[in-house]
Amino acid sequence: MKPGDSTSQGQSPRDRILAAARRIVAERGLAELSVQNVASEARVSKSAISYHFGSKDGLILALIEELAEKESETAKKAVGKLDDPAERFSAYLALYLHLVQTSDHWRLAFALWPTSHLDEKTRVFARSAASDLEALHLPPDDPSALVLLSVLRAAITGLAFIYEARAPVMHLEACFAQIEQSMAPAFLQAMTAADRSKE
Repeated sequence: MKPGDSTSQGQSPRDRILAAARRIVAERGLAELSVQNVASEARVSKSAISYHFGSKDGLILALIEELAEKESETAKKAVGKLDDPAERFSAYLALYLHLVQTSDHWRLAFALWPTSHLDEKTRVFARSAASDLEALHLPPDDPSALVLLSVLRAAITGLAFIYEARAPVMHLEACFAQIEQSMAPAFLQAMTAADRSKE
């Protein structure tokens, strides 16, 4: 039997550990993320954390991967099945507007990003970008599509930082509308060309 194998509320020990770590980082900050705090919050032994993640660093990497995977899955569900390029692009922006406004997603991402593990985070970002390009029906190996997505993600991340700082003059919806107006022509051209190449 694995350490900490008893389940609570139907969650596996690994899932409880991840959920506890997410709560701690989102509510108290990365400085409070310790093996002891996570073990107490998740109601598991410290050896269970070691078994599933190896160390605190392994747990942080698992959180980063989980965050990117959830974001990618959500994007695929919200955007991937739409046929019209304009609808896909609008739905993608609407999804990220919703994430910025309503979830701890960005707070967690901002807290975790300054940690070490640049190589691993770069790989996670590359997988996430490829997944988003796929959801938008853009070829993941097309440099121009990757540049477009990178510029879009940089704009969204910048706005999320400002929004997280609770800037009093921040009109997030208007900012996202400006992104859509500015970037839609290039995205629509790329998505239409990609759709035609598949016919």
